[in-house]
Amino acid sequence: MAATKLNVFHWHIVDATSFPFQFKEAPEMASKGAYSAREVYTEEMIIDFVEYCRLRGIRVMPEYDMPGHTTAWARSYPDATMCVGSRAGKSGFAVEPFSGHLNPYAPATYDVVGKILQASNRLFPDAYIHMGHDEINPKCWATLPRNGQDIKQVLKDFHAGLRPLVPKNKRVMLWQDPFLTYQMENEKQPDGGFFQAVAIWGTGTKAGDQAAIRQIRAAGKQVLLGDYTAWYLDCGMGAFVTDSPPTRNGWCTFSSWQNMYYNTVFPADSGTPESASGEQVAQLTIANDAVLGAEVSLWSELIDGANLFTTSFPRTLGFAERVWSNTNVTTGGDPGTSGDTLDEVYDRIDYARTRLLTMRGINSQALQPTWCRGRTGECRMDF
Repeated sequence: MAATKLNVFHWHIVDATSFPFQFKEAPEMASKGAYSAREVYTEEMIIDFVEYCRLRGIRVMPEYDMPGHTTAWARSYPDATMCVGSRAGKSGFAVEPFSGHLNPYAPATYDVVGKILQASNRLFPDAYIHMGHDEINPKCWATLPRNGQDIKQVLKDFHAGLRPLVPKNKRVMLWQDPFLTYQMENEKQPDGGFFQAVAIWGTGTKAGDQAAIRQIRAAGKQVLLGDYTAWYLDCGMGAFVTDSPPTRNGWCTFSSWQNMYYNTVFPADSGTPESASGEQVAQLTIANDAVLGAEVSLWSELIDGANLFTTSFPRTLGFAERVWSNTNVTTGGDPGTSGDTLDEVYDRIDYARTRLLTMRGINSQALQPTWCRGRTGECRMDF
C-alpha cells in the first residue's frame, strides 16, 4: 500500500460468518465466533499491525458491521441477535446464506457493542470508526413486536442506544443505507448527529452518485467515495453460493485497471456531464473537507492468500494514480483522441507493476505482452 500511495486501510475486521477480533473485554466473541482458534486477530497482532502501518504513513480504520452481518455474534451473545440460522433465500432475512441481525431492543446488544467499542478505542487510534449498517434487512426487523413496521423508527432507537457507547474522540462512519435508503439525519444536526461520515458504494448511476454526494454534503456530513461499478476488485469472479446459475459471474461486473482509472467521481457541485463518448474521466474534488477521499474495495468471499495480490494489482495502481491526480492535470485523456498521453499512462502503470514484482516480490498481473514494453505506441489499433 505504501508503495502504491494508498494511505488508509479500511479493515472490515468482522462479518457474518466469522468474528476473528479477539479482545479482553469479551474474549468469547472470538473463541466462539472465529473459524478456529488459529484464525483470530489478537490484540498483540493488531497493535503491531497498526504501528507497522503508521511507520509507512498508513492509517487503519476498523469496521464492525452491524446491525446485519452478525450471525457469528449469536454464538456468544444469542440474546443480542435475531433471525439467525434461517435460510436466506427462503426467509428473505439476508442477501447471503448467513442470516442474522442485532436486536435493537435487547439490552445484550448494547452490552456487547459497548465492549467492542471500548476495545476498539484502545487498539485503533484513528479518528474514525466505521459501524457498518449495510444491507439492513427490513423483513427481519419487521418481526420485532415493537416498531417492526417502521424501520426508520427502529434505526432511530438503535442509534439512540449506540450513541452513548461511542468514544468521545471518535467520528462515526456508516455505509450509505441509513442516509440514502431511510433518510436518517438527512438534514444538518445541531449536535452533529450519531454519524458524521457516509461511505457510499454507489447507486448504480453517475447521476445518482452525484445526487447522493450533494445530499450528504448538504446535511453537513463527510463523504468517502466508493463505486461498485468500477472500484470493487472482486467483481466478476463468480458466485460462491452453490446454487448460483452456472452462467452467473457474480453480482457485479469485472472492472479492468483502465475502467478504474477512467471512473468518473464528480464533486457534488461540479455539474460536469459525462463525455459524449461515455469515457469516465475522474473529477475528484476535496472541498472544505466534505470529501474525505476514495477507496478501492476487495471483499474476500473468493479471496485468500493465493490470489490476494494478483487480484489487487495492477488494477489498484490505476485507481491510486487517478485519485491522487489533480483534476486539471491530464493523465490519460480520452482514448482515441489522446493516444500519446494514454501511452504514457500504460508506461507508468507497467513500470510501477514491474517494480512491485521485481523489487518487492508482489505478484501482479501483466498489463501487456512483453513486446509492448518500450513500444507502447506500437501496441495501438488506431481506431
